Amino acid sequence: DVVGNYAYVTAQLGDALTIVDISNPVVPVLMYSLSSTTDASVAMQLDGLKDIEIVGNYLYGATFDRDSLVVIDISNPKRPRIVAEERGGTPGTTFNGAGHIKISGNYAYVSSELNDSVMVVDITNPLDPIVVAEETNALINGIEGLSLSGNRLYAVTQDTANLRSMFVILDISNPLNPAILASTTLYDSASSPIGVDVVAAGKYVYVTFSSSASAIEEEIRVYDVSSSTNPILLSSIGNFPNGIMGDLYGITIAGDYLLAAHRVFDSLMVFDIGAFQTPNANIGLLKVGSLLANANAFFDSNVNVRNGLNVVHDALVG
Repeated sequence: DVVGNYAYVTAQLGDALTIVDISNPVVPVLMYSLSSTTDASVAMQLDGLKDIEIVGNYLYGATFDRDSLVVIDISNPKRPRIVAEERGGTPGTTFNGAGHIKISGNYAYVSSELNDSVMVVDITNPLDPIVVAEETNALINGIEGLSLSGNRLYAVTQDTANLRSMFVILDISNPLNPAILASTTLYDSASSPIGVDVVAAGKYVYVTFSSSASAIEEEIRVYDVSSSTNPILLSSIGNFPNGIMGDLYGITIAGDYLLAAHRVFDSLMVFDIGAFQTPNANIGLLKVGSLLANANAFFDSNVNVRNGLNVVHDALVG
């Protein structure tokens, strides 16, 4: 994550959090690396630190091997310090394989990859996070990607037990009672389906998944989630030659572009997801929410206005 002039980088295999000063992007400077090596008090609290979210002066992390939610005070980037940890009622089981974390308001949502669940943690007091709810369901077995937008939590799974990858929508309008609203199968085959990542942007959700056994299925899919109980597949891109999309690791959105990291080819793929643009178009029927003309608008026939008509400056009708 990046906040201000600092980048916060996790090292899952190194059990560490590294803070880098990027005020000069050309010359990034290492500020501090928090680990058992640099700070004996850390012990195993960062064991398998996989995902993080930052709110104010606190960083919240999901640790895959420690099975916990860890809270780190980053008010001083030169000396971050662990201030709290939540492992649930049964340490080692409640957050079994904590893999991803998203935060909305006073609640953190942590996926338990090995426990088929999403845990809800009250972080009103960062120094004393408390588990307040849990959603457990076979549909969220092996969550690999998690995204939050409004009152919806979107998950993509790698369900190796049932040989399928799922896209699942959860309702978190009531944090104390999260519930699954809808699910759709991305891939269902014996060829080891892998759900990779998911990112929400408005009424659209972008999902990526692949198969480890073949290049038959390796896609980025776009779903319209205007109806949270009935996601509609709008388009997909994939099945490129030479497995060019066969091992995407993560996706994110920056403006009109979707960025995808490829861990086999050590590359970054960029997809244009911007609005439709054309110098000329002949359209039989155009239905839009709002119509903005930067210059002039000409109508060959009639203009019918059902409700009010607002004219900012002059109007000539003749």
